[in-house]
Amino acid sequence: MNNLKKPSTSFQNWFSTESVNEGHPDKIADQIAETILDYVIKLDPEAHVACEVIVMNKKIMIGGEIKMIEDKLSKNFYNEIINLTKKVIKQDIQYLEKD
Repeated sequence: MNNLKKPSTSFQNWFSTESVNEGHPDKIADQIAETILDYVIKLDPEAHVACEVIVMNKKIMIGGEIKMIEDKLSKNFYNEIINLTKKVIKQDIQYLEKD
């Protein structure tokens, strides 16, 4: 006995989106990653950037890989990434910690 149903020949297309509000950790992470990418590309248009940002519990972790011309890498590169991250949080997102 074969109880299997014949597969349907008609297909339905499903469309799904996810939307988060301003200030959501995912949105903050995306904005920080985009800012880092923009900064590196301005230094070296041929750079390769793989940047991941995790935001949770008032902490931000930035990781990834950046390949660029060493001459364009400043001594303060990592400090500049930290400053850009703070700028995104303070100015672009207008985050104010409540005391």
